[in-house]
Amino acid sequence: MSSILKLFKNVFFWIFVLIPTLIVSAYYGLVASNIYVSESQVVVRSADKSSISSASLSGLFQGFGFSNSQSDAYVIQNYVVSHAAVDRLIKQYPVINWYSSKNVDPISRFNGFGLDGSLANFYKYFVKQLGVSVDPMSSVLTISVKAFKADEAQTINRSLISYSEELVNQLNDRARRDTISFSVNQVDKAKEQARESASKLAQFRNESGLLDPQKEAELPLTMIGTLQGKLLDVRSQLAQLVVVSGNSPQIPVLKREETLLKNEIERLENKVAGLSGGSIATKMIEYQRLTLENSLAEQQLGSALASLEQANADARKKQLYLERISAPNLPDEAFLPHRLQIVLATFLLGLIIWGIVELLTAGIREHIE
Repeated sequence: MSSILKLFKNVFFWIFVLIPTLIVSAYYGLVASNIYVSESQVVVRSADKSSISSASLSGLFQGFGFSNSQSDAYVIQNYVVSHAAVDRLIKQYPVINWYSSKNVDPISRFNGFGLDGSLANFYKYFVKQLGVSVDPMSSVLTISVKAFKADEAQTINRSLISYSEELVNQLNDRARRDTISFSVNQVDKAKEQARESASKLAQFRNESGLLDPQKEAELPLTMIGTLQGKLLDVRSQLAQLVVVSGNSPQIPVLKREETLLKNEIERLENKVAGLSGGSIATKMIEYQRLTLENSLAEQQLGSALASLEQANADARKKQLYLERISAPNLPDEAFLPHRLQIVLATFLLGLIIWGIVELLTAGIREHIE
């Protein structure tokens, strides 16, 4: 009993053990506000399904199309604690009022003593209320939000996940534009070339009055063959009449018909052979050149469209999605502070410090004596 009384009379015991323990007990027992924690888990998933490479959890996630790279998860982690995310929260909800409410104890709330209520200071305060970690094995991102009301913690957590999903979509759009931009430019150039070649071909047809010079040339050739057959018949008849009856009145008629047939055949042959600048043969050469250009332009357009489709398919495979493993929960009881543990830790730490001080003072006394 006397040792206990002596202990309570010890000044250092009061300074390092009793007074700190009493202060901490009074604060956490009577003043400290309850803190609610809402937690959620997400993972960045890719559209490209890869095979399960191992029996580990990371291999399992990879087999279901989850991104095996941690870099995507770290992008989200950095964004959640960024000024951009905090600014969006402030604009959407009265977050500053939530954390600076007079119902919260002055030590826990933001700017509790009215020293600095700036946005920069709130950002520093708010980041401390967030817990964002990435599992190095599975790349699962865990987000925890501390607030003085359960629904406020859940609302902030939900909003941060929603903002992160929008960020992933923006990154997808940017990556898709970068991936297909070259193919889109190639398609535009091919379309322009196809339009120009088709326009030149249409202009040629309008100016020449011919839809297809090759088909136009086939008709004179057919007529030449028919006329040559008739010319052979006429010459055969004429030869027979000269032998049988040299004074037959049919002879002059057949000779005139022979002359007409020869002239018509010669005219058609000259037309086909292209003896004049505006002949079918000359137009046929120009038509073939324009047709070839148009065909090549159409093939180039088809190839460009196929490349664009492949680029789109590749972009879809590379798209990322933010998959929610567990949605932000609504805590039904306060998770913090751990009042009893903090008081006990304060008491034990005080005992350790007091013991060290007592040893030092005892050594000093012994040295003096």
